Amino acid sequence: MEEEDMNESSQCHSWSKKEIDILLELVIENKNLLEGKHGPSVTEANKRKKWQEIVSAINACGVALRTVDTCKKKLRDLKKNARDYLNSFKVPKTGGGKEKKKLWYYDVVLDHIIGRDSPFLHGIAGN
Repeated sequence: MEEEDMNESSQCHSWSKKEIDILLELVIENKNLLEGKHGPSVTEANKRKKWQEIVSAINACGVALRTVDTCKKKLRDLKKNARDYLNSFKVPKTGGGKEKKKLWYYDVVLDHIIGRDSPFLHGIAGN
């Protein structure tokens, strides 16, 4: 019951800029561990521990009680929105072009997390 209350309270509050900044800063600092697949320190236990540390830092803001799942979902949503937005800058192969848009601050930060050569952004070669 307590866990349900915490999940409800974490979903009813919008994320503050400070919470998003902390999330992105800590994910960037720990990208190799959080998104890594191989390595002596890349274990599920270490990943869980690091996510708990990230959640604790975000919760220290006092905006809302976030959980590991809500933080991961927020990161996923931010990445998806940034990918969609960055993909909107591609010039169509048939010519034309799109009006230049101003990049949102978080799109630049998330572009750093995703990486310019990421298959998330450009698709898998040969398809």
